[in-house]
Amino acid sequence: MIVYLPVLYRFLNEGIIYSGNGDGFKQMMPFQMFLYQHFIQFQSLYDVSFGLGGDYFTDLAYYYATSPVMYLNFLFVALSQWLFHTDPSQIEFWPGNQIFIAYLKCVIVFLVSYGMLREFKLRGQYQFLGALLFSTSTVLYYFNFTWSFFGDILIYLPLSIWGMERFFKQRQIGLFIVAITLTLFSNFYFSYYEMIALSGYLIYRMILTHPEDKVSRWNKLFLLIPAVIISLCMSSFGFLTGVHSFLNNDRLSNDVFISPIIDFSQKYHIFTNGFYITLSGIVLVALFSFKLYRYYYFKMFAIFTWILLIASFSPYFDSLFNGFSFPQRRWIYILALTSSVLVAIWFKHLAILNWRDYRLSLLPILILILATVAVSRGAMWWMIASALILIVIGAHIYRGRALSKKMIRIVLVLFICQQFILLINYHHNNIAPYQSKISDMHAADYHSSNLQNAIDSIVNRQEPLERIDYMSSYAVNSSMIYHFNGLSLYSSIFDGEILQYYDKLMQINMEYDSNSTYRLLGDRANLYALWNVSDRIKSTPDSLTPYGMK
Repeated sequence: MIVYLPVLYRFLNEGIIYSGNGDGFKQMMPFQMFLYQHFIQFQSLYDVSFGLGGDYFTDLAYYYATSPVMYLNFLFVALSQWLFHTDPSQIEFWPGNQIFIAYLKCVIVFLVSYGMLREFKLRGQYQFLGALLFSTSTVLYYFNFTWSFFGDILIYLPLSIWGMERFFKQRQIGLFIVAITLTLFSNFYFSYYEMIALSGYLIYRMILTHPEDKVSRWNKLFLLIPAVIISLCMSSFGFLTGVHSFLNNDRLSNDVFISPIIDFSQKYHIFTNGFYITLSGIVLVALFSFKLYRYYYFKMFAIFTWILLIASFSPYFDSLFNGFSFPQRRWIYILALTSSVLVAIWFKHLAILNWRDYRLSLLPILILILATVAVSRGAMWWMIASALILIVIGAHIYRGRALSKKMIRIVLVLFICQQFILLINYHHNNIAPYQSKISDMHAADYHSSNLQNAIDSIVNRQEPLERIDYMSSYAVNSSMIYHFNGLSLYSSIFDGEILQYYDKLMQINMEYDSNSTYRLLGDRANLYALWNVSDRIKSTPDSLTPYGMK
């Protein structure tokens, strides 16, 4: 709760919304409102108001339509509507809900991670530390702000690993089946990411077995395969819906040159002020604590972290996780998990490090300091807390003393301070340029009360299948925001035949080249008649008024 207090404060005191002014305003909140209204009223999965009309459940499976976490959120929304008479049919309701669901996900991620860490011989304060670092990572904060549905995947990865480890050590496979079922049902793309991550995890656990494993090397593979098949059967409704939407989609794009190496701009600075992820330099100290590589799980997560850090230098790795298409750095949640577990295990085994070992592990920090001074910019006050942690630990190692219970608690408080300040700095450096206020929701190009009244009067006299030609250039999904049958849709996934209809059959000039949207009818009177457009709302002067329109 502590780390999300600034988000709540900014919302209540300054009206700052915890959702991006790009896709957050244009897609995430309108889609959630649209789905909630249709689910709560038990409406057909086909809706004429979804763009030109379509199967919104299939097309929005990439977002929230098959998300169990969003179903849980909708349950709380329904309770708030019943108990507190809130109005989820208005877009102004959903900014507050974004904070609620973000905090709920943070709590779930913490609890699931806490359970997973038990399988790695971590207890008490060490278990708490690992769960804290992962659940308060900049990745979850970034995902919840930008594409809130992506925050779900930080639940499914540790849950899947927890289930896998329980199977290896206790021969109990139920949790693994539940985790994979939830992943497959939730999102087809999440399933692809998890397939890559869990395959790598399984390969390592098969090659280098743990002494306490009760399942033999090859039985791990032979028994997990039928478990995945069972999960696939149980999740078939959601999974096949996602696959269907993917196969029907038109994602053809122009050839894009992918550089073999990143450009080392600020957004890629992982250990200082990275846009995609920011990690504490303590991760480097742990990686260079070579004496701890004798411990099985420390070595495993160190190797995974090394692999991911090295792979981060190439956009080809980003492309791999995006289906070998345009590079998208969305795999970083895996790095957040491996580094969090690594630091927790490092903290547990500090007692075996001597002063020489510790000094050697600090060498990368000196390089990091020089690099920070030379190239990194922005607020990085969280580094003070990191430095205090290393100083306290270093002082005890120098004296040859193990950390007392009291000092362990002090270090944990410093870790909490580090994450708290880190998220504040991260927000200021990377999120603030993309934030908006409640007042922006009432802007003329988003949701004007005067325009809402005008549209309501039109809708009240329309026939059920009649449409309105209106779209804000900012909020393409205006029909969802204003509740009318429109002519436009902005979504990463929809039936690709619609683009063929626009480009090939009717040759409609959309004045915008993208396979994530279609819009309007090119001001053509014959198409207005074909699609039953009864009214048109445009700024004056309207020099392209079709025949029959005023």
